Amino acid sequence: MERKILAEILDIIGKNPEMEKQNVLVFASEKWHPGVVGIVASRLVELYNRPALVISLNQGTGKGSGRSVSGFNLYQGILQCADFLLSYGGHYHAVGITIAEHNIAKFSSQLNDIAANSFDNRETIAQTTIDSLCRISDISLELIHQIEMLAPFGSHNPEPLLYARDVSINAPVVVGGNHLKMYVKSNGVSFESIWFNMARHLPEMFDANLDIVFTPQINNWNGTPEIQLKIKDININH
Repeated sequence: MERKILAEILDIIGKNPEMEKQNVLVFASEKWHPGVVGIVASRLVELYNRPALVISLNQGTGKGSGRSVSGFNLYQGILQCADFLLSYGGHYHAVGITIAEHNIAKFSSQLNDIAANSFDNRETIAQTTIDSLCRISDISLELIHQIEMLAPFGSHNPEPLLYARDVSINAPVVVGGNHLKMYVKSNGVSFESIWFNMARHLPEMFDANLDIVFTPQINNWNGTPEIQLKIKDININH
């Protein structure tokens, strides 16, 4: 469920790339289940390295969950927006809110202004911490099941990041408007990969050799589990 919501949000961002420049990402929909919006907010923080709130709407009232980054106290941020909220709670890195739907746009605007004046823009520069060097041939369903035992993942328990050197790229294409899908191959082993919101790098991918940072995951396509690599960062070898 959370993957579907995340895909919808990424599609919105892909169609509105100016959203990537916002200091805080705020999204709301009647289609989203309130039980998973916190997980989706965590994923957005991982992808964009900035605070994110995801709100589930029901009959004009939204219940939302937010996650933050180092350098911005999200609870203090929403505290300054209390006039727009029906209720709120949380701490530095995670918050929960209840808000009237008609106040969401004003709440988002004010929170973005607060964030712009509250933390150094250098905090939004992503830093990638690699957990382990590996080979593509090391990736298996068993390894992914072991990684999943470390869940749930979030700001205080990020997904493990693996690093593989000198892989080749096959069949790079843009999917979902702004995501880069391709096959990575090394020593005869090949896996599908997805690099969210990086379609602009498509021309660089043809016949490229890369070092990649990624998290392996299981993609249940048509009920069949397949290994997919979720790319976090790439270095192009020239």
